[in-house]
Amino acid sequence: MAGCCSRGRGGVRRGLAGLAAAAGLAGLTGVAGCSAEPDPGFVWPGDPTSAAAPTSTLDPAETAAVEEILAAFDGFRRAEVAVQADPAPAYLAQEQLGDYLADPLLGLILFDVETMHTRGVVREGEPTWQPAVTDLWLHRSPPAATVRDCLDASGWQLADRDGGGPTTAESEGLPARYAPDRYVMVFTARLVDDQWLFDDARVERDERC
Repeated sequence: MAGCCSRGRGGVRRGLAGLAAAAGLAGLTGVAGCSAEPDPGFVWPGDPTSAAAPTSTLDPAETAAVEEILAAFDGFRRAEVAVQADPAPAYLAQEQLGDYLADPLLGLILFDVETMHTRGVVREGEPTWQPAVTDLWLHRSPPAATVRDCLDASGWQLADRDGGGPTTAESEGLPARYAPDRYVMVFTARLVDDQWLFDDARVERDERC
């Protein structure tokens, strides 16, 4: 099923085992980047997802899968914001992200979090996101899906943890997608042990949203 639905949890999650490999891949584009809890003053967007598309063309199994995938994606984004608000060592960040991500994406994001922790960098503010399930293959083994997300990070700024003010992705050794901008990301999700896990992502640099 292609061209599916929009709106806008996760096995195979090695994470730390993929951290060393992530170090060698850190220069690649297309992937996202612990603390215990978000800042108590943080206010989530009213609804970071858009309204669900009509499901008249979907059978019940597809409709249920789409809802599960979008819920997993929302959980991932919320966990990502919490982690980057106060980055801790990667092994702690894995506890928050491991329910939503699998390698290689998990290892790459943990590498970014470890970089932020080591360099004393946090991410202030809040993003919004609008995911859509664009492809769904329930017949595959394991079942898989594609999610296209419009991430608005214009209000989500890298900053020095000790109050030194804003900083940039380039100066901190982080991917360009950590810039406070608006862009499209495409994720691959797979159903592993009854959980939808996101294991790959890329930035569509020629697309705007």
